[in-house]
Amino acid sequence: MSWQIIIVALILITSTATVLEKFTLKKEHALQYLTLLSTLILIFSLPLVFLGKINFTIHPALWMLIALPAISHSLAALFFDKSLRHLDISQVLPMMNLSTLITVVAAFLIFGEKLNSFQILGIVFLIIGAYSLEAGSLTNLFNPIKTLVRNFASKHQQFIFYSILLYSIAYLLDKWLLTQVPILTYFFINILYSALFYLILTFGLYEGFTDLKTGFAAGGKLILPISLFFLLQSLLFFKAITIVPLALLIPLFRLHTLVSSLIGGEILKEKHLIYRAATAIFMLLGASIVFK
Repeated sequence: MSWQIIIVALILITSTATVLEKFTLKKEHALQYLTLLSTLILIFSLPLVFLGKINFTIHPALWMLIALPAISHSLAALFFDKSLRHLDISQVLPMMNLSTLITVVAAFLIFGEKLNSFQILGIVFLIIGAYSLEAGSLTNLFNPIKTLVRNFASKHQQFIFYSILLYSIAYLLDKWLLTQVPILTYFFINILYSALFYLILTFGLYEGFTDLKTGFAAGGKLILPISLFFLLQSLLFFKAITIVPLALLIPLFRLHTLVSSLIGGEILKEKHLIYRAATAIFMLLGASIVFK
């Protein structure tokens, strides 16, 4: 399977899961939802153990190191979902594209990843398109910056910022550790740590099994497909990291914010959708340049 097909599948799966997630988060709290989600993903991953696909004999130091990106991903998801629960999907997702710039620069500095001029041009198009998506219209071109500064006291705006930083750190750790650990083993240990992290928070700070039961009832039929979508997303993402430079992968992966914003915004009747649809052309142009 080519890396282009993997990334397109990754974008479509993540977009679908994010829109479904928005509906679910209207009915339950972020921690409640993530605890149930990670537990279900772990359960669905157990066949990998019985099929002998997981290498539990990796060095103990690697076991401990995998906890770092697992907790970073878990905290980032918690902050992201708290924002997604209270803000418009088309407001939260474009802001997440800031992690693209951070990751591209860090990948260059830490891993020495280099892109050709066409790839850099495509990434610039993607970043400009993502910013325009957040602006909403030409007359509001500077609104994202003003809003970020003015509303940074808002905890949900801060949660987006924390999520951006934590995701960027997690991606860099994923990149390095996946050169040391097989993909399926890394995925399973990662989700194991995530599930344990959320369960400890749920049982330590809230009502444990009662919350899980309530969360399952609130999530309804959506929680099962969402968990399967995110299971596939994780596997595809970790596979992509091993074959695509991080500085190239993350800008392309963040195209899911465009798809989710347009689809989710239309379904949820959010504002400024015509302008956001226009920015799609710009972002898709950037993606086509990068894909060449």
